[in-house]
Amino acid sequence: PKAYYRPYPEFSQIAEREPVHPQIVAENGPDSAHFQYVHRATVTPKLLDWSIVDREWRFLTGWPVADGDDSDEMALRIHSNMFGLGGAISVFAGQSNHRLIFACTPVDDGYSTMFYSIWEPRLPGDESDIPPESVRKRIEKQFLGTVWDDLEIWRYQKYVEHPALSRVDAKPYMALRKWAQQFYDVEPV
Repeated sequence: PKAYYRPYPEFSQIAEREPVHPQIVAENGPDSAHFQYVHRATVTPKLLDWSIVDREWRFLTGWPVADGDDSDEMALRIHSNMFGLGGAISVFAGQSNHRLIFACTPVDDGYSTMFYSIWEPRLPGDESDIPPESVRKRIEKQFLGTVWDDLEIWRYQKYVEHPALSRVDAKPYMALRKWAQQFYDVEPV
C-alpha cells in the first residue's frame, strides 16, 4: 500500500442497485472485440492465456504496441483473477502499473451493486496518500470512465444461451461459462 496513492475516495466508484447480473460482468473479460466499440480503444487487446485454478478464473490480456511492427509485442499486460462471479483483481504491467479491484454483488433478484477501485502508483518522491490533481484527472479519463461505458450496455444486456462469438473469443468465453456453473445451486432435472 505504501507504493500507491489511496484508492478511496479519489479512485473508487460505486453503482448501486443496477439491473446487472454478475455473470454479465464476468463475461466482459474474454470479450476482446468490445474494447474498440465500447471504450474507443485504438488497438484490440489479445487474450494471451487463461486457466482455471480451483474456483478462480485467471486470464492474461495483452495490449499490442499501437505503432509496432511486431504483433506479439505488448505495451500492456493485464493479469486478472476472478474469484467467483462477482469479484476480480487485476494487475496492470507495462505502460501502466496500477491495480484494479472490481466487485459485483447481487442485492436481490436481477439487481447488483458494483464497486470499482484503482490503486495507482505514487509519483517518484511523492509521499502523500492523496494523489495530485494531474494524476486524478488522468485516472478519471483513462480508467474510471470505462466501467460506466460498460454499464450502459450491461443494464440492457440479456443472457443468451448460445451467443454469436468471434472465433478468437469462442473457446475462452464458453470455458468461462462452464466454470461459472459451479456458483449456481441448480437442482438436477
